[in-house]
Amino acid sequence: MKSSLGYQLFALTVLVWLAQFLLGGWLFSLGLFTLTVFWCLSNSASMRGVFGYFVLMFGGIAFVALDSQCRYLGAHFVAVAGALFAAIYFAAHGAALFLVFKALSCWVARWRALWRHLLLAVCFTVWAWWLTRCSLWPLGHWEGIYLLHPLAFLIDLRLVRVLLGACGDLCALALMSLLVSFCVQLLYQRRWHACAVVVVASVFFEVCYVPAPPPVWLKAVGVVAPPFCPFSDKSSFALIEDLDTCLGGKKFKEKCLLVFPETTFPRLANTEFLEARLAQLSSDNRMILMGVYRTYPSRDDGEDLVRNAAAAFWRRQCNGYYDKSHRVVFAEWFPLFIERVLSFCGVHVSSFGVGDGAAHPFLTPMKQCCIPLMCSELFFTKRLLHIALTNKDFVCALINDGWFVGTPIPRMMLGAARLQAAWSGKSVLYASYQYQGFISSAGQWLWL
Repeated sequence: MKSSLGYQLFALTVLVWLAQFLLGGWLFSLGLFTLTVFWCLSNSASMRGVFGYFVLMFGGIAFVALDSQCRYLGAHFVAVAGALFAAIYFAAHGAALFLVFKALSCWVARWRALWRHLLLAVCFTVWAWWLTRCSLWPLGHWEGIYLLHPLAFLIDLRLVRVLLGACGDLCALALMSLLVSFCVQLLYQRRWHACAVVVVASVFFEVCYVPAPPPVWLKAVGVVAPPFCPFSDKSSFALIEDLDTCLGGKKFKEKCLLVFPETTFPRLANTEFLEARLAQLSSDNRMILMGVYRTYPSRDDGEDLVRNAAAAFWRRQCNGYYDKSHRVVFAEWFPLFIERVLSFCGVHVSSFGVGDGAAHPFLTPMKQCCIPLMCSELFFTKRLLHIALTNKDFVCALINDGWFVGTPIPRMMLGAARLQAAWSGKSVLYASYQYQGFISSAGQWLWL
């Protein structure tokens, strides 16, 4: 019976991994859920474990969707929500890894526990290393995040990479896989007290881990990204208020990067106030890098008029699209904008193309790295962070905070950036490109 169950679990695992690359988005979720239901009906003894995994997975998705509507309640709520979200992550993937480990243990039951432990760790290492190197991740936002966790969170804590150099990524994966497989083995052996300690420690870390203020020698480079809904007076005044709070205070030490969707400016109220604030900051000898980027491709619905109006606005104020004397960058696409920003700051990166995941699964690949936006922003973040870590100037943490406010991802990414900066003596370039109340609700504990 155990052998038959092991073969069935292994077959289910193979089918799941094949499905995640052959299908995409909710089609994959539906197919995987259907497959699980049929498998549970044929194996009643394992029904609770597998069904519980999917309840936790889809429950986590629902929780994040609910949390996205409550992200304006403040940083304390965001911290608690992130802790609960992380607990759901660990519980769901713990159940899945438990099933995989149970299947493998049926085959190597005669092996010693240490060898079984190492075998599972090697499997996780190879699997995670291949996933993190695959630039054509075909899943949607939620599926990509869930299937990459927990290794996706931990891979960006690059202490091992700093200590061991180029081979550090693989070594870090191996160490983390050993840790994950050890926790799974605790579950398999029903050592509930030890598992409870792991869960409580992870939740405690998520609740209590607030990045400390950067050292004096760590230069702060920030990004302010205005709302994506710029056509209401409320959003315009909110933008002005945030700029006044962030740029007028002491949050930016030496360098400031302003990122504006082009559709903000034609209808932006009180532009004289904005110009005055920028002039004041410029007089303080701080580098002000202003930029406009297009939010969507051109269409025949008047959007070109908006783009031209925004370009005209910046030409009047800054005398050109790309002028180092005025520190202005204009780009057609946000990734191209970030590339030009990094180049402006003396950071040379490889070009990369991005599709929007819905109407344009692919754009023309550029040079070395093509990243569809239908993959998770977490993976997109890691690739850009990996590119930025190869230069001598900045550690770049690019976060799509519109999706990830209320989750542990921003804090983990900032922690990774600060850790790398502390070990390498670099500055931190923090970028955020989907403003969703990020500065007002979470800025006090996520700000550089």
